[in-house]
Amino acid sequence: MGGAAGAGHHDRRRRGVARRRPARPGARRGADPPRDRGHPRRGERGPAMTDAVHDRAAGRPFPELPDDEFSVLAEPGTVGAGLRRIRELCSETPGVSAKHVVAALHHHRPSLVPLLSRPTRWQLLPHVREGDSSVEAVIHREIRANRAALSLLQERVADLLHGDAPLTVLRLHDVLLWLSATLRLSHAVALGQAAVQPGSRPV
Repeated sequence: MGGAAGAGHHDRRRRGVARRRPARPGARRGADPPRDRGHPRRGERGPAMTDAVHDRAAGRPFPELPDDEFSVLAEPGTVGAGLRRIRELCSETPGVSAKHVVAALHHHRPSLVPLLSRPTRWQLLPHVREGDSSVEAVIHREIRANRAALSLLQERVADLLHGDAPLTVLRLHDVLLWLSATLRLSHAVALGQAAVQPGSRPV
């Protein structure tokens, strides 16, 4: 009996050992499992990050923001850093399309969030300078340098829209950039000339 009981005791111990999972090398007992790289870090949820960008802008449209908002030297917390991180978060999250997220953000805040696509990003990348937070810095420089011409274009487009919602200067830049990146600008200019000045020839 004693031998049988002892054998049963040892058998239960062996079964208990077999059921115990081997510990990961370097893991502490009770430690949290490793975080999935595809998940955002704590506090980096999309809506919260979007609100942070909006709060940082404090009601100012994209062209009126200071240059520091698009410089890595002023990070963290800048508008440029927030827009870049939103795009990175979309790329890191499985099943999320960055271009659709950016389009939705632009729809809600057309004066603050540029509408970027793959062709327009490629068009901007060669012009990124050292210290720029991202391609948004290039957009900001181009709008500031051509603000008078874009403002005049905004007025002309508003007249053509006949009371519809006016396009922001940022949206006009997005359109011009897309036309240029997709090699449609010359054709668009020709169509515009024909509509405004019938019989005129494209320049």
